[in-house]
Amino acid sequence: MIDRSARPLEPLLTLEQAARYLSVSKASLRRWTNDGRLACQRVGVRRERRFSRPDLDAYLERARGLSGRDARHASLSPMVALDEAVRHGELPHVSLYFHDDAELWRLVWPYLSSHLGAGYPIVYICDTVPRDAFRERLRMEGHDPETLEAQGGLRLLTAPETYLLTGVFTADAMVALIEAAILDTRAAGHDAAMISGEMTWYFTGAPGVEEIIEYEERLNGLMSRYPGITIVCSYDLRRFDGAMVVDSLSAHPFAHLPDRFVRGFYG
Repeated sequence: MIDRSARPLEPLLTLEQAARYLSVSKASLRRWTNDGRLACQRVGVRRERRFSRPDLDAYLERARGLSGRDARHASLSPMVALDEAVRHGELPHVSLYFHDDAELWRLVWPYLSSHLGAGYPIVYICDTVPRDAFRERLRMEGHDPETLEAQGGLRLLTAPETYLLTGVFTADAMVALIEAAILDTRAAGHDAAMISGEMTWYFTGAPGVEEIIEYEERLNGLMSRYPGITIVCSYDLRRFDGAMVVDSLSAHPFAHLPDRFVRGFYG
């Protein structure tokens, strides 16, 4: 006997429909299904992707930090949460989201303070906040930036000196630059360091800036070879739209939102 009370199966969404549902690009969905982060079904001779709404909703829940593990992290300071994560073999690669310069400093300061207090070197790439303004912030916190720079404990760089050194961004060149910075800290005898960059250089429109998420994802592979390195990438919510925020979440194991520290989509 047919059970006529049973609800009909909800039709699967196409790639384009799922991208609209999540407000992300189709390229992002392809990448997430290729690496297993998002479930999909393959149909037809062409093996086209199809998505169920429950799978997409579950993915959105991860973005909102609703898992029990995220709730534990939300109650911890970021460095305590990262230390706990590292003990479990996870990578301390954080995407940080801010609405204004004061909020950026408030959110990034715990990472800076922890590394300064431990005597670990910091490489910080300024863009939203000018280099001199960053130095002034450090003075207000009781640190002498010029002395730190002279002693090798702090390197303040800019986007044209790093991401856009040749006027063109490539993930290859930037990953190589970050690895060189890591090796410099190792050569100076440090087994831990912090590297942080403000990501608004993306809006220069320079050739290659579309590789920003590929670069972020490749940092995870680089970090797996260099334990002790913490990388924090800061995204200005006044400028990055929802699709780019979700893309950046997909490339980071952890996310630092204005009001909480949660798990990212990566891994």
